[in-house]
Amino acid sequence: MFDTSSDCAQASVHSRMFKIEKIIVHPDYKNNTLGDDLAVVRLDREVPFSAFVQPMCMPHSWEGPANFVAAYVDLIGYEMGNKKRSRLIKAYEHISDPQSCLLRYPEISQRQMCGYIKGAELQPGSPLIGVRVYKGLPANYYLIGNLVGGYDPSLSAPYLFISIAPYRN
Repeated sequence: MFDTSSDCAQASVHSRMFKIEKIIVHPDYKNNTLGDDLAVVRLDREVPFSAFVQPMCMPHSWEGPANFVAAYVDLIGYEMGNKKRSRLIKAYEHISDPQSCLLRYPEISQRQMCGYIKGAELQPGSPLIGVRVYKGLPANYYLIGNLVGGYDPSLSAPYLFISIAPYRN
């Protein structure tokens, strides 16, 4: 089951539970790599949108990770640490340029990007969220990437993310 509740929403009457009808794993996924590490989850029914539940859009086009260089992007996920009681939190990611990523991760593909997280250490799978603001209010939310690898202090290597846009189709 997919639990839409969080620390912020647990006291809310808007929390709901959904059953997962189907998990569709990317056809090129390999267990021993960080590439194509994606899946789509189909829920058992439609999720009604409200002030608490908003649609997540795909990026419009793919011109490579350079589109996001030096941007501070919202990152939402569960903090690392206690597996029994992990809090849903928000952090920020500063996206690095592709050349810097290649220096630290020579095996990185065009479908990956890297950067440094500010605010908290998050679990793999945490999504990068872009927000389009219109007249000072959030208008659309965009799924930019997913966290797949953590910071390695021995290499001074940034966090590694899968870019979502190349998988748009």
